[in-house]
Amino acid sequence: MVGVKSVPIEFGVNGKRRWLRIKDLLQLQIEGTAGADANQESLVVNPAFGLVPGPLVVALSNEYVYNDHGMQWDSSGKNGFYCRFSYSS
Repeated sequence: MVGVKSVPIEFGVNGKRRWLRIKDLLQLQIEGTAGADANQESLVVNPAFGLVPGPLVVALSNEYVYNDHGMQWDSSGKNGFYCRFSYSS
């Protein structure tokens, strides 16, 4: 374990755009890509090794920057996915 911090987390959704911000630590933003039919999401359906049960929306990582605990990376401009999910117990 490298450490634990208590910080505010901001998460948002606006159309095909999703973002997550943890002040001074992580900035993440993805946006769904256009498919052949611009009115529908581009989906990956039934992937062999999916981590979620539903279809994945194909997205582009507009921003993905992390800097904490002596680790730093920038994976902006790469692919990403998002999907609907809910936690339950």
